[in-house]
Amino acid sequence: STEGNLRKPKPGGGTRTDGRSAKHRSHMTFKSGFPSTRFFRLLVLGLAAATLLLCRWQPIYWEDVWSHLGVGEYILAHRTIPRVDVFSWTVHGARWINIEWLYEVLLAGIVRFMGLMGVSLVKNALVLMSVAWVDRRLRYWGASVLERVLFVGLVYLGGWPFWVDRADLSSLTLFSWLVCELDRVGG
Repeated sequence: STEGNLRKPKPGGGTRTDGRSAKHRSHMTFKSGFPSTRFFRLLVLGLAAATLLLCRWQPIYWEDVWSHLGVGEYILAHRTIPRVDVFSWTVHGARWINIEWLYEVLLAGIVRFMGLMGVSLVKNALVLMSVAWVDRRLRYWGASVLERVLFVGLVYLGGWPFWVDRADLSSLTLFSWLVCELDRVGG
């Protein structure tokens, strides 16, 4: 019988009669034919590369970026958070509560260090971190690789129009992390 010709693989990567080790074969596909974790890692790296390329080619089109940079430069230059509006012509001196000051300071510092390319890199890093936290939650829930690929892909593509250079993106990343930690601790 042919069953006697095949040796059972050892836990560390035993050999098969076709000369390929079980360890070598395991990175290609699961027995059910779904993509392996190596495939998923390559997909994530591909999405990261696509994000970097596409976002770098896309100009900064969200007009809030320029005001964030201006306020960040003001805070760095004066070492204080403005309490009144010093930028507008129509309501100059009006009371102002700036809730995005930390993002603005970080953004201005990054632009000082890296130029405007830094804005795109920050956006890309925040997008990828948000998606990574979604993937981590799916792993906590025991999702298969195929389910993770599909769901993370939908999140990534569905959010594409909203991945803009705004402070909201940092809030989304931190919220994704928080929910993931709540799942980990409470689950």
